Amino acid sequence: MAIVTSKFKREMIQLLLNDFNDSASNKYYIGIGRSDDWNATDTAPAVENHDVEARLFRNSLQSVKKVSDISFVVPRYNWSSGTTYSAYSDKTSAYPDFLALAVIKV
Repeated sequence: MAIVTSKFKREMIQLLLNDFNDSASNKYYIGIGRSDDWNATDTAPAVENHDVEARLFRNSLQSVKKVSDISFVVPRYNWSSGTTYSAYSDKTSAYPDFLALAVIKV
């Protein structure tokens, strides 16, 4: 069993950014699938990690766009009024991980 740390995720994303920015021969695309109903919260439905899920996604693609720019972003966090939040500490591991976001320029 392996542990995928936040540092490892950032390093992998940095490699992707470097590959995207350094090579004009590499092309990246993002697919847009059909919409599914969610529940009333902002929580995405759980994803099954198997071949059937990937095949169903590919079969439901409605369009594909070429990615023209990507950058580091952090996940959305809903703040609540009246809540006291703690200050940043590099000893805390509960901060959100960085993610890569593909920005499409049409």
